[in-house]
Amino acid sequence: TPWRRLLLEHCGLKETTSARVRLWWFYSRKDDEKKHSFRELDRETIGEELPGHVRVVSKVIPVDADGKVARGNEKTSGEKLAEQIFQAASDPSFKPQVDVTCAEVSAGCAGQLSQFFWDSNLLSPPEGPQSSEVVDIIVAPNV
Repeated sequence: TPWRRLLLEHCGLKETTSARVRLWWFYSRKDDEKKHSFRELDRETIGEELPGHVRVVSKVIPVDADGKVARGNEKTSGEKLAEQIFQAASDPSFKPQVDVTCAEVSAGCAGQLSQFFWDSNLLSPPEGPQSSEVVDIIVAPNV
């Protein structure tokens, strides 16, 4: 399978592109789809011709008062569910909730995907002598 050519074509690039193409795979849990916020933008905002199937989206990343990614220690879904088990054991009238996912914007701290975007410098243009065009393709199946 000519996967490189097919992937480039799918992204609107020619196989002969001189751009560095980087493929990032981000695995997350199924319930993480509720954690992240995206906004679909008008195609005209980027000023480039794109294939019809490509949508222009912006990832919402929580930042603190200093303009840096908001970090925190939010409990995992497993930890939140475990707390409810213990609470139900001590209070039989307690009604647990299975959906314990909290949007990162509401939680006030960035999730792993947002921290990855921030810490990897994917949001900044490359600098230095190797500052040729870079195309980052991020695959996040559960988001």
